[in-house]
Amino acid sequence: MSGLQVPPLWAAIAGATWLLFLSLTVLPFLRRLGMVRPNFRGESIPVGAGMLIALWSTPIFLILAAQHHGEENTPLAFAVIIAVMALLGFVDDKCGDRTATGLKGHFLALVKSHRITTGLVKASGGLGLSIAVCKVLMHDTWGIAVIDGALVALSANAINLFDLRPGRAGAVFLVSGIGLTLAGVQELIWIIVPAAVVQERDSRAKAMLGDTGSNLLGGSLGLALVAHWPNPMMHAVVLIGIIALHVITERWSITQIIEKNIILSRLDSLTGVRKTSITD
Repeated sequence: MSGLQVPPLWAAIAGATWLLFLSLTVLPFLRRLGMVRPNFRGESIPVGAGMLIALWSTPIFLILAAQHHGEENTPLAFAVIIAVMALLGFVDDKCGDRTATGLKGHFLALVKSHRITTGLVKASGGLGLSIAVCKVLMHDTWGIAVIDGALVALSANAINLFDLRPGRAGAVFLVSGIGLTLAGVQELIWIIVPAAVVQERDSRAKAMLGDTGSNLLGGSLGLALVAHWPNPMMHAVVLIGIIALHVITERWSITQIIEKNIILSRLDSLTGVRKTSITD
């Protein structure tokens, strides 16, 4: 596991320039693709802004992977999770059927209507990808790879559960990511930087993170736990907690839970705009 290395000046300038370019071009590109959707207050804004995170982070992790020495190639694992999770989320953002929501809704669509939704493809593809990454790149045994893969895949969907109001999902990632970075997960800094740029737009309801972004952010948090704390028992406990979160959100709305709790509601209001209209 590699620590954070300060890049040379030319690399820092190149990275900043690429980030600036993406910040100016990604949202207009999404609009040209027709990827706009009404937000919670009815305004049509670009969806899939998480593309910016993937396009900035993936090349950095590929460069780090090429320089990596060791059996477990953690930077390459991050690159694969970020790129493919973002792609699966992008397909759902672009072509997804919003009549089926939640993991339960997508599986019911398959069982009752024999219909394969993009959400189901995203969920099953994310699980298969995560297991493969843990087995091939992290060198888990098959049993551990299944547990770790499920943790990564469900972490990806867990962040998506919070993506119902401006800035909420991004804030959950940033708080978690900064905490893990301070605890020694240096790789996350390369995701935190572009995520903060997207958060500025998402929190003001000017763009939606989308499944493109929430998928890769959650997946990277799950991978960080798997890679830096290789304790199967800990992974199993975290996995049970994430499953419990999914069960709760199938029965109750996260937004309603937050709004009914004064402390949670006040903290949530700090993550982004909450007015139902511009004139409120």
